[in-house]
Amino acid sequence: MVKVAPTEPVRFIDSEQTMRRLVAELEELRAAVGDAVDIAVDLHGRFSVPQSRRFLDRTEHLGLAFVEEPLRPEHSALIGDLVRSTSTPIATGERLYSRAEFEPVFRAGIAIAQPDVSHAGGISEVLRIGATAEVHDVQLAPHCPLGLVAFAACVQVDAALPNTAVQESMIDFAGLLDDDEHAYVFNRGDWMPVDGYLRVPTGPGLGLEIDEELVRARATEVAPSVGLWWSDPRDGSYVEW
Repeated sequence: MVKVAPTEPVRFIDSEQTMRRLVAELEELRAAVGDAVDIAVDLHGRFSVPQSRRFLDRTEHLGLAFVEEPLRPEHSALIGDLVRSTSTPIATGERLYSRAEFEPVFRAGIAIAQPDVSHAGGISEVLRIGATAEVHDVQLAPHCPLGLVAFAACVQVDAALPNTAVQESMIDFAGLLDDDEHAYVFNRGDWMPVDGYLRVPTGPGLGLEIDEELVRARATEVAPSVGLWWSDPRDGSYVEW
């Protein structure tokens, strides 16, 4: 599966030019990867309900695996309107942090739940979210744009839940063995996927062998400053990242 996101901010109700560009980019991607590859689109909560409805209608012919965060989490009460307006599966949940917060979107009919193990109470709570999701015929795709420790925690969840669909990752597995960013893990080779699948770890704990001396050394380093890159280039205003 490949997941992509719009590259520019989108207004509450945007122009036909913007809609044609969004659709054309996805059509080009579908033509490049073929029908055997699943495509998911992450809207990052950038779209309004009416703009999401237009987007879902215009992209149904692409057979998307799912559309993620078609609205902001504070508007979760409205997600049922989008579910009922399209045949495209709807995914959400990276900013929902408990079974109680997931219950309304389960009842609204989402297809994929995306709790983040680092945010939603750890492995125990995410397992409970996953079990609740199964009752509602919802599958899991745990959110994980982080490093190997968070990824390893997600894999434990994936291995325990029968309704896990796919595991998200931002790790560059092609360069993982030589990647200094993840040098704090000795057994990086154990986390290399084979044909898109990962072996269930058998080591103690999360299955990671940590270089604790390197972790201590890096903990004293000064972190680089981070710019506010999620602003609208047109006027500098805040937008959903």
